[in-house]
Amino acid sequence: MNRATRPAHDLFLTEAVESVQVGDLSPSELLESCLARIDEHESQLHAFVTVDAQGARSQAQDSSDAVRDGRLHGVPIAIKDLIDVAGLPTSASSEVLAGNIAATDASVTARLRSAGAVFVGKTNTQEFAYGVVSAPTRNPWDTACIPGGSSGGSAAAVASGMCLGALGTDTAGSIRIPAALCGVTGLKPRPGTVPMDGIIPLSWSLDTCGPLARSAADVDLMWQALSGAPPAAAAEPGLSIGVPPPATLGEVDD
Repeated sequence: MNRATRPAHDLFLTEAVESVQVGDLSPSELLESCLARIDEHESQLHAFVTVDAQGARSQAQDSSDAVRDGRLHGVPIAIKDLIDVAGLPTSASSEVLAGNIAATDASVTARLRSAGAVFVGKTNTQEFAYGVVSAPTRNPWDTACIPGGSSGGSAAAVASGMCLGALGTDTAGSIRIPAALCGVTGLKPRPGTVPMDGIIPLSWSLDTCGPLARSAADVDLMWQALSGAPPAAAAEPGLSIGVPPPATLGEVDD
């Protein structure tokens, strides 16, 4: 099935960005396709703790009226419920923090917003990210199975077409495990490469925040927005090897 005949929620993120930029698809059309998936499957998957359909529709309309030059312009993105999104609750999926409304975006959220992302809601997580089960979220491929955790809601939302990309956090596998179990791609950046303000911590020294999406190319595009990195250059042909200086191995011979 080619891009023109696939439903919008089934597009790769990179395909959706291109379709929006050339005018084949509007941000509102893309969003409504994802919201329809949420309406259809959320009661079984429990991928979200908050769905902000009204706010997302407003963002999508603004995106439709704006110059389409952001890396993620008009793309529906979900945010793990450890990460602040201005005006939405950040509860870490815990009743302890119920009603904790974020006053400002976390830096990572602000970077995605600047890139044109449309935020559909906050995804479920193991309470305070402490674990790899992510109950009560279910795996989209088999609802008798877990999605992994603690970013299980983000992985399940991407895998089921409720959004085209999501943010998760990873301390000891919390992006990578659910990405593997849900059949999507996740990236744990090296700690310190993205700002962690506005994110509820599990381990100050090990936590990091990264993207989940359907393909490596999709994750790369999100990573460019998160890190501010330029588009990856094409690999140049050739081979290089490192040759240690004599002093490195000299004493071995002696």
